[in-house]
Amino acid sequence: MKKVLVFLLLLSIPVISPAQGIKLIGGISLSNIRLVSGYYPENPKSTTRLVAGIGFESGGDKVLWEADVLYFQKGCRAETGDIRGNFNLDEISVPVLLKLKFGPETSPFILAGGEAAYVLSYKNTEGYKTDLKKFTKSFDYGLVFGGGLQLIMDTFGINIEARYHYGLADLGNESSGSHFKTSSFVFAAGLLF
Repeated sequence: MKKVLVFLLLLSIPVISPAQGIKLIGGISLSNIRLVSGYYPENPKSTTRLVAGIGFESGGDKVLWEADVLYFQKGCRAETGDIRGNFNLDEISVPVLLKLKFGPETSPFILAGGEAAYVLSYKNTEGYKTDLKKFTKSFDYGLVFGGGLQLIMDTFGINIEARYHYGLADLGNESSGSHFKTSSFVFAAGLLF
């Protein structure tokens, strides 16, 4: 895990230091939890969460690096008999992405890369309200794929994009009894300066 974080931070250095563009990002994620083993949350269902943060872009007209720092809400809803759950997993996420544009100005693009995240909290906020952070590992990581459209104006740009964040980390610790990973579809817009 530490090697993954160091690798992502090293990749982000050429993006952040000579950043050509700074992007404000906001959107929603359609998030879910994939149960690897254990029993809870049983039958998880997708739920809508928030994503917001800042991004840094650098590179040429068609090939760019992007590093983001995001407040990323993940989680799911679950219902087993009379027991209901609304599981909220809040993270600070740092995706580092390679972005390929199909043209130098206004253009569609595709992106791919990795994500490292620190888990801020994990709670069930419905039914048996419980703080689950002590049963959760502190670091998350995964892969990111997506695409979108970048519109270039005179003094700023607008990004409209969709991403899929596929969690690779098993977030349940030894005392949790359940092991799970996350997955999220993100729909976001950004202002590029």
